[in-house]
Amino acid sequence: KQRAELMKDESKLPSFGASMVPIFLPIVLILIGTVWAMFAEVPDIVNAIASKELAMIIGVFAAMLLCRGRLTQKEVEHSFNVAMEAT
Repeated sequence: KQRAELMKDESKLPSFGASMVPIFLPIVLILIGTVWAMFAEVPDIVNAIASKELAMIIGVFAAMLLCRGRLTQKEVEHSFNVAMEAT
């Protein structure tokens, strides 16, 4: 029901570019670490941020920030809880 309401009100949806940020941010972070390692010694902080796990977590936080202005905190939490139950 809530999903149907959100789909009806497109003003709550992020732009296409904004919706791509959580997808491409982890890819870019991992790519930076990989390319950096090809040419030079990778600093620990870059190595940590470019790790698959942390890059994905950063992507999740980016998604939460994008939802923050469009959905209430309760709606965001519900959405993430439903997504986590599916895994």
